[in-house]
Amino acid sequence: MRKSITAVFVLIFISTVVTAFLFNTNTKQEQVFRDIYDNPFREINGLVAGYGTRPFTLTTTYVVTGAGADPRGSLKPVSPVDIRTGNTSLMRIALTIDDGWNADMRILDLLKSSGIRFTTFLIGGRGISDAHPEFLQAIQDAGGEICNHTNEHALMQGRSREFVVNDIWKAQGTISRTTHRVYPYIRFMGGSFDNTSLAAAAGEGFYHVHWNLSCGDTVTGNTVERQVANVLNGLSPGSIILCHWGGHNTYEVLSIIIPEIQRRGFEVTSLTRVLEGTPYLLNSPR
Repeated sequence: MRKSITAVFVLIFISTVVTAFLFNTNTKQEQVFRDIYDNPFREINGLVAGYGTRPFTLTTTYVVTGAGADPRGSLKPVSPVDIRTGNTSLMRIALTIDDGWNADMRILDLLKSSGIRFTTFLIGGRGISDAHPEFLQAIQDAGGEICNHTNEHALMQGRSREFVVNDIWKAQGTISRTTHRVYPYIRFMGGSFDNTSLAAAAGEGFYHVHWNLSCGDTVTGNTVERQVANVLNGLSPGSIILCHWGGHNTYEVLSIIIPEIQRRGFEVTSLTRVLEGTPYLLNSPR
């Protein structure tokens, strides 16, 4: 009799522990997903761990990839689009920075110290993302969104669909190894494309992002005054600004235009913030 009573108590104890563990696990998982959907801009690196074999976790702005996961298949196909402005009903301006060659780290320091969210389109290969994962990590730590600027930085006009698709995913694989994120945006070299390359990108889930304002920092001999005027004179809600990490006078221009844009009542921010309220935020993964 005493042994039977002991066995019953042991079974009750084990059942209680297991129930508590399962409840706690489910509660934590529910809270993680609630946090992601309620606050899509929250830093959520590392949350993929513990979700079994699921390779992707969805937020409203990007897909989180697991460690070592191939990002192919993380995005659903979209309609071919060349985005040139964001939501024109919002007082927001998107700051986008391209390439990664000869990066002036004063730019990153400026954005970080000013609390400015921004978006960068980085080259996957050619000694950029493939050679400097620490650069990508520093950008992400500073609040930057890291998007795809192709792998070879090659002109996409006249290319086959196979070439475009392979180049896109080679770059994204390199980027995602560090960031563990996939944003559904790409910018081809010079913003140039044809129907084949635009459709190829869309078929893989990427919207092409252009711009409507440029710092003019690829023009040798340009002056800070002229570059500042190029941006400020065309400023309007939903504008997308283009500049480069290694451009001419880029740091000096940003040091002037950021506070001036803010003084005019705009928020200088990331692409996804400017696209809020448009059809161009992330679709669900496959």
